[in-house]
Amino acid sequence: MDNDQFQELVLDQLGSLGNRMERLDSRQDRFEEGLQQLQSNQQEIRSGLQHLQSDQQEFKAGQQQIWTSIDTIAVSQEQMQQDIQTIKADIINIRQSQARVEHDLSGKVNALFDFRESQIETNQRVSERLERLEAKR
Repeated sequence: MDNDQFQELVLDQLGSLGNRMERLDSRQDRFEEGLQQLQSNQQEIRSGLQHLQSDQQEFKAGQQQIWTSIDTIAVSQEQMQQDIQTIKADIINIRQSQARVEHDLSGKVNALFDFRESQIETNQRVSERLERLEAKR
């Protein structure tokens, strides 16, 4: 192999290496672009995950408020039931008192009516006696 052939062979090899280097550079550029896109997507995923975690915390807080409200309602309901029982007992006592008062009152009214009738009779007798006395005068 002479010098010209050797140089031509070296130039061909260098050209081939240059082409390979360009393809490698191109691949590396695409790889770096893909890596950047992957990092960007990963950042979006992290952001979405943080948003999801924030929403989950808000959901837990809301759920806790609901449980607290349910507990408060249960306590209020128990208090209302106790109040209703007290009211029922008071109504029973009022009815019993009313029955006693009506019974006592009816006896007293009857006694007053009898007294009135007796007083009317007494007044009539006194009036008759007064008329007789006046007639005698």
